[in-house]
Amino acid sequence: MTIYRNDAREPVTLGPDDDVFFLDRKFLTGDNLDASVSRSHHAPKLFRADGAWMLHNQSPTDAVVLVDPDGRRRRIGPNLICPLDIGDSELELGPVKLGIEVHDAAQPPPIPIQPGPITVPRDGYSPEEELVAYFRRKPIARTVMYVRYQQFISSLPEHQIPRPLTAQEVRQCFAAVTDTVVNQVQRDMQRFTGRNLAQLGHWLVERGVLLDRHRIDIPHDACEHRRR
Repeated sequence: MTIYRNDAREPVTLGPDDDVFFLDRKFLTGDNLDASVSRSHHAPKLFRADGAWMLHNQSPTDAVVLVDPDGRRRRIGPNLICPLDIGDSELELGPVKLGIEVHDAAQPPPIPIQPGPITVPRDGYSPEEELVAYFRRKPIARTVMYVRYQQFISSLPEHQIPRPLTAQEVRQCFAAVTDTVVNQVQRDMQRFTGRNLAQLGHWLVERGVLLDRHRIDIPHDACEHRRR
């Protein structure tokens, strides 16, 4: 699982040895002095059970909203638990929004490390060549990639520490696609490159797959980026 905060801080990736994670005030805002969300009593808890990730809303009074990978909004009431689907979801905790990517349990994400030597695929093509050929066959997948990783070629100061967009944010820019398409493109990209969502952005730039000139290829269907 990878958790994305809506700011410049790095995403957090939970590996196979991580069983519990609290979305407490320190994690959400970085404010060590604000104890209004108590880890032991009120903070939403992510935990693993029977091989799947679950969300426990520990608040005794407030609901949270989960937007699942298919775009459905689910209200999670006080003291309720719900499973998290594989793919990209968005969690709304009052004014705070988090992106949550749940990886396929059969293929847990690799621990983030410095990229090592590229393994040449069986047919003799490098991963980037495989990816470019895939995008040539499926232009809509290429556009999804441009949209999802647009911060990595952005000139805006708030994108100095870029992050990939969530599936919902991708649809705000590119309304013609569904979450299912966005998630399938991400799985295909990981299959070709061996890199997960958090690792792919810089790799795409370094390998010349994602370039500054591709900014003009990013659709903005009435999304907030269009107003900048």
